[in-house]
Amino acid sequence: MLRIVSFSYLGLPEWGIITADGAHILRAAELEEALFIPLPATVAELVANGPEGLVILQSALTQKEENEALALTPLALDEVTWDVPLLPIRNLFCVSQNYAAHVSEFSGQDSPLPSAPVYFTKATTTVLPHLAPLPRHADVTKALDYEGELAVIIGQTTQQVDSAQALDHVFGYTIACDITARDLQSERGQWFLGKSLDGSCPLGPAILVGTPDEPFHLTTKVNGELRQAATTDEMLFSVAQLIADLSQGVTLLPGDIILTGTPAGVGKGFTPPRYLQAGDTVEVTIDGIGTLKNTVQ
Repeated sequence: MLRIVSFSYLGLPEWGIITADGAHILRAAELEEALFIPLPATVAELVANGPEGLVILQSALTQKEENEALALTPLALDEVTWDVPLLPIRNLFCVSQNYAAHVSEFSGQDSPLPSAPVYFTKATTTVLPHLAPLPRHADVTKALDYEGELAVIIGQTTQQVDSAQALDHVFGYTIACDITARDLQSERGQWFLGKSLDGSCPLGPAILVGTPDEPFHLTTKVNGELRQAATTDEMLFSVAQLIADLSQGVTLLPGDIILTGTPAGVGKGFTPPRYLQAGDTVEVTIDGIGTLKNTVQ
């Protein structure tokens, strides 16, 4: 399976593929130049091209492997500046209360589980790249919290799809950290402001293209301390169910991003709450995708 990244190199935006050793990036621009195969200029264009775009990309990678004389120079990961792998085309779709243990820690042990998915959105200005400083927003919140999540990227226009076909509409998966101002979330009665502070959705570092055979395993650490650990088979509503449910009345577009909910272990769930402070480092890891790391400034 491919891991696709967006980055800047020598001040110019590019995209590429993480190599099998996990330590380098094969630049799409270099691959295109070496093989004379036209590739999209951005990941957004690659997603917009649908399945045909991935077929062309896979063909280029196959030709590279078959051509031993082809001299390419992958970049080391520390040579690039990370960008968000894919900028959302509209507000991020988010799912609340999708892990039973998180419902309990957030709303109480006897709280009923939702009978259908619960949605909210985050503004597009929330997205933040891997390794970028995470804004503290101390002037507006005293309760900045973290929520590690699996994010799903839609790969084609999706309307009224059923669960059995829903995963065919997925381009790939990445990691999100749904940073939340808990005080604003509770005070305002509507979540948009508390969820949409600038830079409050780190996203990346890579997009895993395709559908994995096994559930994803997710962990979140704060300053190296394990806070969250779960697998996606613990979700109350699976990725396929979420896509099917949303698509019944909302047309999902290529490049739409769905955050699938967070497991137990958020800062609010501790007694007393353990909210983020300046200097704290948050790392969300999902096996097969990588680790998304940001430090509160």
